[in-house]
Amino acid sequence: MFYLVFYLLTVIIGTVAMTNYHASSSIAGILSGIFIVGGFIGRLWTGNNITRIGIKKLMIVSTLFYLVMTLVYFVTPNLEILLIVRFLHGLAFGISATTSGTLAGLIAPRSKRGEAIGYYALSVTLASAAGPFLSIFLYHAFNFNVLLIIATVSIALSLIGVFGLKVPEDLLEIKKRKDKV
Repeated sequence: MFYLVFYLLTVIIGTVAMTNYHASSSIAGILSGIFIVGGFIGRLWTGNNITRIGIKKLMIVSTLFYLVMTLVYFVTPNLEILLIVRFLHGLAFGISATTSGTLAGLIAPRSKRGEAIGYYALSVTLASAAGPFLSIFLYHAFNFNVLLIIATVSIALSLIGVFGLKVPEDLLEIKKRKDKV
């Protein structure tokens, strides 16, 4: 879901910026790129803090942050605010995606770890295949608000799913000790 929302919004954000905010093509490009910068920073931060905060707690907070930043698009008044929203949305994506990928590898039994990571990677590939198509199709068939509604519902469902995860808070530490043995 994290990657699907990424593709749904990133593919069309340049067009939305030029149409709704009268942005130049270079600013439209920056809107796509600034999300990636936020995602990169989020991934770096997560790698350094996931053990300290706890993986489930970080999943909940980052998914909630991702949801809130998705909702902010509905009320973004101008291009300057949109640039900030895109950066923060990217940050939330980076933290959420890194945490979910880490969790996918950690909760799988050692004998099935490669298979589990493969399925997780497949979900990312499916999002990269379906997301751009859906983004362009839905934007042209309806409008940007429909994309935002789908993105919001997707992340809201993800948040509900995160609450259902049964993950010991010290899973990373337990895994480190087991892997050393």
